[in-house]
Amino acid sequence: MAFADPTAYSKTQINRTGDEIRGNAPSDTSLNIVNNWRASHAYILNTFQAMLRNRTRGTKIAVAQRHKRMRTIAAKLEQVSANATCPHGRHCGLSAYISRLQ
Repeated sequence: MAFADPTAYSKTQINRTGDEIRGNAPSDTSLNIVNNWRASHAYILNTFQAMLRNRTRGTKIAVAQRHKRMRTIAAKLEQVSANATCPHGRHCGLSAYISRLQ
């Protein structure tokens, strides 16, 4: 997965994408937005993984990295829809999921 621009889509588009995925009817555009969101974090993930590899060199610690699978993202969005709404009184889609991780 190549590195992507995290500003390619607006927060509104990302939230709507989360709503579509949660509704089990994602369009091709929605899947592209999610894939861009995942790819935009690839650089950070790769940098952190490289740092961990350097710090664990010479030990028996294994370091690996992978992106979440699409079905895992969809399951997390379903979980968020059951547990949380944004301050505006509606579900916040993918951004709500990400903010819960921080």
